[in-house]
Amino acid sequence: MKDFAIYLSAVVFLFIVILIVKTAKEYEPKYYLRNIVIENNKIIPSDVLLEFINIRDKNDLNELSAEIIIDRIEKHPYVKKAEGIFVDSTTLKVYVYEVEPFFLVITKGKNFILTKDKRLIPEDVKLNIIDLPILTLDEEILSVNKRLIDEAYQTFLNIHNTDIALFEIISELNINNNSNMVLYLTKPKVKILLGKDFEELKAIYLSEFWRKVILRQSQENYEYIDLRFNDQIIVKSQNSISS
Repeated sequence: MKDFAIYLSAVVFLFIVILIVKTAKEYEPKYYLRNIVIENNKIIPSDVLLEFINIRDKNDLNELSAEIIIDRIEKHPYVKKAEGIFVDSTTLKVYVYEVEPFFLVITKGKNFILTKDKRLIPEDVKLNIIDLPILTLDEEILSVNKRLIDEAYQTFLNIHNTDIALFEIISELNINNNSNMVLYLTKPKVKILLGKDFEELKAIYLSEFWRKVILRQSQENYEYIDLRFNDQIIVKSQNSISS
């Protein structure tokens, strides 16, 4: 009799569990994707991103799931990661994490963006990317190669880590086939001969000279500033040379 009571209790318990699960499924919220909201996209306009994932109007959402949309968005070359959440039964909010553009690479063929994490991506003129320093290559350089990119990246990074204000007024960095580098600033307009291997110490020299000399003598017209040597800075104004 005792065994029967235990068996009956187990059956009743199992029945209650099944009933709870069934009831929970009936009241489980149902999502019908009808709207999509994209947030945190500073570089990629929402309409450009929707076009990339083949969504032209709300009818295109009918046959898509949130997982498919997130997967398509993450395939965009300027997206690092995307996360989605339903804010109501019909609206999916997608939070986009974009790459961080570092500088623009201009070549004879086409242009590229190098990101802060060293990803080389074809330039897309539809995107909101402005005020990047530019890397230009001499005409005899027929293709972008890893050595040139690494040299330019390290040069830009040394300046960025030393003096962000100085980095923000860089107009252009030119590299020839012998890895000789020339930097151009915008405020004021100055040509700076960097030579090869522009290490962090030279970035400090440049920052100090820019702040203590160039900015304080804003009326001075420089033909060039030479930082190719380790122990001196050579400055050529329109009428004189000093070091």
